[in-house]
Amino acid sequence: MVSKKISDEIHQKIREEIKNGKSKYRVANELGINHNTVYKITQDLPGSQYGWPGIRGKTLILLQEILKHGYILSSKIQAGQKYHILKKYFSNIQRINMYNKTILFLDDKAATAARAFLTDIDKKIMSYQELKQVTKTFGIELSPDEKHKFAGKPKKRMLPVIRRKDGGFLSSYHQNQKNLDEF
Repeated sequence: MVSKKISDEIHQKIREEIKNGKSKYRVANELGINHNTVYKITQDLPGSQYGWPGIRGKTLILLQEILKHGYILSSKIQAGQKYHILKKYFSNIQRINMYNKTILFLDDKAATAARAFLTDIDKKIMSYQELKQVTKTFGIELSPDEKHKFAGKPKKRMLPVIRRKDGGFLSSYHQNQKNLDEF
């Protein structure tokens, strides 16, 4: 076994070095020990992270857009890994994937994000069931006018019907007036 070949002093030194922030690879090189041995001794300890410890590059641009508007439609940007980085620092960022589009948004901007998402969808006509699924996913409610707007079905316009006191009907529409007069 590995621990029999290495003395307890070196075993403890390896663990202390890792706890102090050195990488497992660096400790193995400094002590002249096989890398696998160091990994086995310190498998219960987390290793040091490589790379820049923060948000930068395209992830930073994505974060700036989210903070500016409250959401970002990211069908063009690969948002999967960037979302996980942002989620690590900001727990109130949410992600929804629908209709081959990804939207990242802040919790308190869900209504704004849902409206932007529905506006951006390329579907000409959306069923009320699909609309209900989208609003349920975002956790919002839409007004009846918005539902009609997003469903692509215009509201039917009702003609005003006004009755005269002496009987018959009044109509402000010239086409219907002739029909009403003949009646």
